[in-house]
Amino acid sequence: MDLVTDRRAPSARRGGFTLVELLIVLLVIGILIAMLFPAVMSIRESARQSQCQVNMRQIGLALRSHMTTRGRFPVNQIGGGSSPQGDCQGGYYSWLVPLLPQVGFEELHDEIDFRESMANNCDQSANDGSISNSHVNAAIATVQIPQFRCPSDPSGASNADVMGSETGGDNYVGNAGWPSNCTGFRGERSTPSAQNGVIALVHDAADIPWMRRRGVSEAEVRDGMTNTAAVSERLVQQGSTIQQIRDSDIRTQSYHITDGERTLVQMNDRCDDQETHSDAIESAYLGRAWISGWSRTGPVYMHVKTPNTINCHFGDQATGDRLVTPSSNHIGGVNLVLADGAVVFIEDDIDREIWWALGSRNGREHHRLSSSQAN
Repeated sequence: MDLVTDRRAPSARRGGFTLVELLIVLLVIGILIAMLFPAVMSIRESARQSQCQVNMRQIGLALRSHMTTRGRFPVNQIGGGSSPQGDCQGGYYSWLVPLLPQVGFEELHDEIDFRESMANNCDQSANDGSISNSHVNAAIATVQIPQFRCPSDPSGASNADVMGSETGGDNYVGNAGWPSNCTGFRGERSTPSAQNGVIALVHDAADIPWMRRRGVSEAEVRDGMTNTAAVSERLVQQGSTIQQIRDSDIRTQSYHITDGERTLVQMNDRCDDQETHSDAIESAYLGRAWISGWSRTGPVYMHVKTPNTINCHFGDQATGDRLVTPSSNHIGGVNLVLADGAVVFIEDDIDREIWWALGSRNGREHHRLSSSQAN
């Protein structure tokens, strides 16, 4: 065969991609990643929500154990007591504190000095529930309790600038019911009245005679343990400066409404970001200390606004009346522990009258949670 003819024979195909082919491949990969990313994020959030539900089941079991041993639900102490000498004595402890032994932190519970108020200042006019590094229980307050945090709410913020020390935050809030100045669905409730949830707010101040002095018993839950809310979840404020707080998630801000007797409808309408304004100072402490029963840290919530809307506060908070609203990063709603310990998922669009009825332990309302609101 002639060498020239051989050289002119068809050559083998070239290896590799052309630039156009490479760009097409990269485009296809980008499209596949874009399609898969939401699914991956959804799977991750589903796992986080499942862990959050596990935490809440533990809290539900802890509540039942507390009921068995003490005959009542735990209480949230919203004020500091005082000794005859005028020094701070007891008070400002959250309802989560007595549950520590039931969630595996019995030794930590036993280390707490309950003779001291869990706040640096017990002067009611000071409205100061901060916990400095010099506080006798400061080291305990800094411990992170995994069962009190929902993994869907990342905890990257420092609490030291706001709380006075690096306290451990919390996502789970007890149901206090309706505010003391709430007149019910249509004005049928006398005011002021003690809040009507299952996590009682207690205060030893003589000038607040309607406040409870002890926890709620099962017999007092006349609407039924399966029809009454006990615990939900709430996002933690992440901002450390005034501007950061103002720019934070609206669900971690607190809006001011004036004091006064109102129905649930009127309170719901007044607690609206179009009707009032947020207050950075009142919003700063939300969820930053599991040990604190101070109203500003939001240890309890109230059934006025439906989930994932906004929080509100009144001018006078000595009674613990603070319209903290359940919130979460779960898709479409929040988890809820019922008084019997069961965990259900409440959708954001739950009928507000059903939501109000769930918050009341003794209103004898005829609204009940259906399968369309929980799963």
